[in-house]
Amino acid sequence: LTQQEIIALCDLEKDFPKVINLVDKLDLEELILMIDRCSVFIAQDSGPLHIAMAVKTPAVALFATNEWRKIFSGIRRGDTHVVISCNPIYSPYKLGGVQNRYLKKDQSQPLDSIPISKIVVEVEAFLTKRN
Repeated sequence: LTQQEIIALCDLEKDFPKVINLVDKLDLEELILMIDRCSVFIAQDSGPLHIAMAVKTPAVALFATNEWRKIFSGIRRGDTHVVISCNPIYSPYKLGGVQNRYLKKDQSQPLDSIPISKIVVEVEAFLTKRN
């Protein structure tokens, strides 16, 4: 982590006292056990996200592109997960006279373009369903 990222994490911890920062503090077995105990897990496309889905911990998956479609076979919402992706950048093309679109692979958007409010709505939905 960069110094700037560490400062940002410390600021977040002050604003959200129930959030636990375990970055670089757990081995794999501990990580799996901790994720299994989470009420909701939020992560970008990463190993820990896939662990959360494997142990059926409610997960909000953040993607910078539409690559999530390959992983989730087009399923956007499941009982234990929801996918939020940035607004994709498309380029038009024609196939058999029909106008189509494809994602420009080299033009993903940063995850910080996902509105926090969108993530909060999904987390609250999982927490409400749980209670």
